[in-house]
Amino acid sequence: MFDNGHAQNLSRNECLRLLSHARLGRLVVIADALPAVHPVLFRVDDTDDDAVVVRLSAESPWIPAIHNQVVAFHVDDIDIDTQTGWSVSGVGQATLITDVADLARVSSLYPTTAAPPGASLIRIPLCLIHGQRIRSYPRDLAPEASSTGPFRDCKEFRG
Repeated sequence: MFDNGHAQNLSRNECLRLLSHARLGRLVVIADALPAVHPVLFRVDDTDDDAVVVRLSAESPWIPAIHNQVVAFHVDDIDIDTQTGWSVSGVGQATLITDVADLARVSSLYPTTAAPPGASLIRIPLCLIHGQRIRSYPRDLAPEASSTGPFRDCKEFRG
C-alpha cells in the first residue's frame, strides 16, 4: 500500500518529462454517468500547450463520447517489489484532430509501424497536471496491509 506520507509532489515540468518517456496511459471518461478507464497509446505534443495526443481506432465508440469533453489522463511507472516509482494525472478538454497539417505533424510523433490505417488522434491539453514520486517505507515503518483499502463495497453501483 502506498501512502502520501512517502510521496513527493512533482513540478509540472517534471510531470511532463516523465510523460514524455511513457507510451501507455489510461484515458478516464464518463460513460452513462459512470467513470470508465481505457488503456491508450499516447505521445506528448510539447508544441501545443503541453498536450498529450491519444490514438484511437477510427471505429472507437469513445470518440463521440469524449470529443469536446473534459477527460482525465493517467500514467504511472511503479515497481511493486521496491515500492518506488511515479504517478502523473492530468485533466483537459479532449478534441478530435481534424486539421490536415496538424494531423500530419502529430502523426509523425508515432512510429510508422504503430499507426493502424484510419486511426483517430485526440488532443488533450493538460490544463491541470499533478504527479508524485513514490518512495518505499522502511520495513519497520510500513503500514499494515488492508483488505479493503480506503474504499468500501459500493453495492449501489452494481447492476
